[in-house]
Amino acid sequence: SLEAPEQRKSRMSTRRLTGLQKQVLSLYRSVIRHTRSQDSELRKQILQYTRVQLEKNRNIERRNVMLIEHYLRNGKKKLELLEQGGVQGIGAYTSSS
Repeated sequence: SLEAPEQRKSRMSTRRLTGLQKQVLSLYRSVIRHTRSQDSELRKQILQYTRVQLEKNRNIERRNVMLIEHYLRNGKKKLELLEQGGVQGIGAYTSSS
């Protein structure tokens, strides 16, 4: 496109969000709200993990609805686990096989 980067950025920022994008943002806001009740170290871990996951999956095509819904379901399950309490940290799980 021959338009200036400022014009392209302006046009992109006015693009309407899809329903799935709104759900992703809503889930992210819910995570942020939940972490307010956590100690600072756990809050930092949760927010960092969440941001990494969002950034990692940022470029999924809007049309890939099934994959986006899959990640949304997983994110909601993880939020439910956090809300139940007892979470002491966020770590990677590895298989011992």
